[in-house]
Amino acid sequence: MLYAAAVMPPVPGAQIVLVREDDARKIQGLRTITRVPGIMGAANSIVVVADDTWTALRAANALKVEWDAGVNADFSSEAYLDTLLTAVNEQTGTRWHAEGDLEAVERSGARRFDAVYTVPMLAHAAMEPASCTALYETHRKQARLQIWAPTQNPGLYAQAAAKAADLSPDQITVTPTLLGGGFGYKGLLEPLLQAVAAAKLHRDRHVQVSWTREQDIRHDLYRPPAAAKSSAWLTGDEKSGRWVGWRFRSAGPSIAASMMARTLPRWLARRIPDKTTSEGAFDGPYALDAQEIYHVDTPISVPIGYWRAVGHSHQAFFVESFLDEVAHELRQDPLELRLRKLRNAAREAEVLQMAAREAGWSKPQPMGSALGLAIHSSFGSSCAQVVQLVREDDGRVRIERVVCAIDCGFAVHPDLIAQQMEGAIIFGLTAALYGRINYKDGQVQQRNFPDYRLMSMRSAPRVDTFIVPSRASEPGGIGEVALPPAAPALCNAAFRLTGKRIRDLPIAKQLPFV
Repeated sequence: MLYAAAVMPPVPGAQIVLVREDDARKIQGLRTITRVPGIMGAANSIVVVADDTWTALRAANALKVEWDAGVNADFSSEAYLDTLLTAVNEQTGTRWHAEGDLEAVERSGARRFDAVYTVPMLAHAAMEPASCTALYETHRKQARLQIWAPTQNPGLYAQAAAKAADLSPDQITVTPTLLGGGFGYKGLLEPLLQAVAAAKLHRDRHVQVSWTREQDIRHDLYRPPAAAKSSAWLTGDEKSGRWVGWRFRSAGPSIAASMMARTLPRWLARRIPDKTTSEGAFDGPYALDAQEIYHVDTPISVPIGYWRAVGHSHQAFFVESFLDEVAHELRQDPLELRLRKLRNAAREAEVLQMAAREAGWSKPQPMGSALGLAIHSSFGSSCAQVVQLVREDDGRVRIERVVCAIDCGFAVHPDLIAQQMEGAIIFGLTAALYGRINYKDGQVQQRNFPDYRLMSMRSAPRVDTFIVPSRASEPGGIGEVALPPAAPALCNAAFRLTGKRIRDLPIAKQLPFV
């Protein structure tokens, strides 16, 4: 076995101008240094092969590489956020859903209430960074390439490996390994291409490429940033107040276009409709007299990809946060408002009622404690959550408990369902509290867990999961469905505890959490 380390471009799309290898060549145990061309949308890079991983890393760090930063040299997260805000405030976008006559509601003189929300880019931050092992065999009559990788897309890996090695597909074998955490991103082509390039140089030897944590965070396919503007038309007073109209407009880039551009011409990829940009908003369960749901496709030039729950991950935050704001404007209970609007969605209403009942929603909360709730349906299942927050003596806020109710159809493995709920909730709370990838001058500013923080055991809440006896005969999804409600339930609880409305994630810089 040989071991390899990679050198990645500091800016997405940057091209290698010059590589100075003198210092790296002095390191004992170094085998080869080679450039790896980017294909199918992957970045070009350099792979360094040595007798062990530590030597490969030392040699890679000793290389002096000059890059042409290219078109993304000035890319900024803050500037792109301005683009998103302009889109939701000034553009119409594509209409994904409509019912009733919203123009008539607007003319009726009903009071209008607006709110704008934003979410940042997010890394996947799986516990095991990206890796790949390759073996280019020549002792047979026909050369063969074997790949072992923690990939969620073995078909794409086989296609890319064949192209990179100039072999036919029947000469490629891809063996998916345990992922070590996937969440939509274990399918990066760069580690594969690096392993294939190294294996071609060291034939009949296994070569393993391992990324560092810093590379894993700085060269991810990120959950795209997004923004939304929600407008409600309200009538009546506290006792008779009604929410009669809703216009919702989100903005963000198309993940499908970004991913399809790896295998299709970019102009064609951009013409493929991408429901993931608006899923969780246009297909929601709430019934109103009139509503219109729009999305503005806002292209982005840096890498983006699928992140756990995809569009549902941020659309649930936009929608369920706004539901609580409407309830506050009407001076109505957030649970009761939701139940009225779920009059045509018995499944969601039952899930929500179970979560509220098990959390003690209707009971008075002790001083310094508050509950927030949210519900969201995705991937064939419906999940409601109630988050309990407690204010500590020093003023910091602690997430005490999360009550989760899930209707996932036929419950095949209840213990596994509970485990998936717990994992997805912690994943969602972590992102809501701390998650943010920030670009400045074309470079990702976060590097490792000190500046891309994860929730610790100390701050993790107790999670109680309740499975609703379902009327659905078929099983629904469980791996992603508990993530979307986590952020809005947390933010809604924060408002009830502190009076501070959270419309922009992450939260931790706005409120002090344990």
